[in-house]
Formats: sequence, structure tokens, C-alpha cells
Amino acid sequence: MKKIVAPVYSYKQSDSWLQFNIKKWDYRKEHIMHFHDCLEILIMLQGTGTQLLNGTECAIDCSTVTCLFINDYHAIYNLSKDSIIYNLMINPSMISQKHLDKLNNMIGFNKHCSLSEMTYKQLKSLFEFLEYTTLCEQVYDNDFYSCIVNNLLEIFFNNFNYDLPKNRTISNNHWQNIIFYINMHLLEDLSIEKVANEAGYSVGYFSHYFHKVLGVRFKDYITKLRIEYAKSLLNTTDYSISKIAFDSGFSSIPTFMRNFSHIVGKSPNQYRKTYLTKKI
Repeated sequence: MKKIVAPVYSYKQSDSWLQFNIKKWDYRKEHIMHFHDCLEILIMLQGTGTQLLNGTECAIDCSTVTCLFINDYHAIYNLSKDSIIYNLMINPSMISQKHLDKLNNMIGFNKHCSLSEMTYKQLKSLFEFLEYTTLCEQVYDNDFYSCIVNNLLEIFFNNFNYDLPKNRTISNNHWQNIIFYINMHLLEDLSIEKVANEAGYSVGYFSHYFHKVLGVRFKDYITKLRIEYAKSLLNTTDYSISKIAFDSGFSSIPTFMRNFSHIVGKSPNQYRKTYLTKKI
């Protein structure tokens, strides 16, 4: 899977670089499935679209906000022609320990929610302030920006309902490393034996706790990830089905076709035609 290294050191302030990057982009910038090595917060300013977030498709509009931490993977497509999205990339060093702990405890959760009109306006105003200060001559230090970033996260957590996972035997940081390893090697020959060995656990122990933490078997998790990657290629490229099958990590075309039809409910060609029809 593609890893996009976020340009979080984009704004020069005296002799240091600010630890975030904020920008707007429109419907012409659709992304295949990818992940980052930083925190990313997205809000839709206008328009509608579809976001694939950790294997789950969800509609996005101007009432939604998405918070993506290290190793969350996503793709954005089906954007209407009036779509504009605010995108904020943040170096984890700007995040308070309280919020880092919450983010680490949310592995396996899709950090995406709808906001009330008042909360949406509050969040949008903080984005606009960050953008304004980086475009004008008045730039503040990173401690000031860190306070704003943590206010953004506090707003998000106050509007996102989830139950914290309990009794995790393997630490959250270790799970982050495991998911990172899987994401980096997803399109290769990736076996449970290889990942368990990388994590330092027996296959039986790793298999049991992988299922306990993420709620899905390792093999099913890898297959679904690869199918979602294939879907993003079908949506954003004109690659042949055979190329997409192998580029998505499958060892044969029949295996790809069988798993795609089972998970998606239609063949790759049917899925591509449906997507193209929706875009017209």
C-alpha cells in the first residue's frame, strides 16, 4: 500500500519549521488507498463524496470530520464537482499525551463523525485561523499552534462516541507498529508467520490477540485490505483487471476474482462500470 509522507514542515518561522501543513483541495484530487506517518484531520467545506476508511465506505459532506492517525488508511473518491476539502497534517509532537493516549486506544475504530452546525462552524473557524496565520506575515510559535491543534482534537473527541477497548494484552504502541508493518508489506507475500515473527510472538498467540483486538481473523483482514486497495485502483486508474490483481498483492487472477466477488458482491468489471456510471 502506498505510504504518503506528509509535508508537515511546510511553513518557515524565524529559524524553525512549523509542525503542521494546512491546505484546501477540490474534486480533481482523488486519492487511491494510502496512509500517513502523521495525524490528519479532514473537514468537507462543501460538496459530497465517498471516503474509504479502514475498509469501510462512508459518505462525506459538509457536516463530517475525519481524524486519521498513524496507520489509518483511506481513499477519497466520488467527489461532486463543487467539493472542497480542508486538509490538516500534524506532526505527532504537537499532540498532548492525553490525546495521544486516546488516539492509540482507538486502533480499529473509524474516527469519523457528523457535527452539529454550531460545532462545524467552530471547527472550521480554527482551520481558517491556522490557514490565515500561515499565509500572512503574523506567524506564531509552535506552542501556540499546539494549543489550537489540541482544541481541534478535543472538539472531535467530544463529538465522537466509542467504547475504549479493554484488557489489551499487547500494548497500543506495539499494535501501531504491527499495523504499520502490515501496511508497508501488504502488497507483498505476507503470511501470518512472517508478521507474528516480526512482532515477536508465536503464531497461535498472535492469531488469537489479533482477532481479539481487531475483531477479524488475520487472513480475512489482509484479504479485505487488498480488495479495498483494488477497488481504489478500479476507481482511479484504467489498469487492466490482471494488473490490478497482481498490484493488489494477489498471487493469481482466479483468487483475486473469487475474493473480490465474495467481498464486494460483484465482479471487478461490474464494480468499475458501476463507479463510472455514478460519475457521469
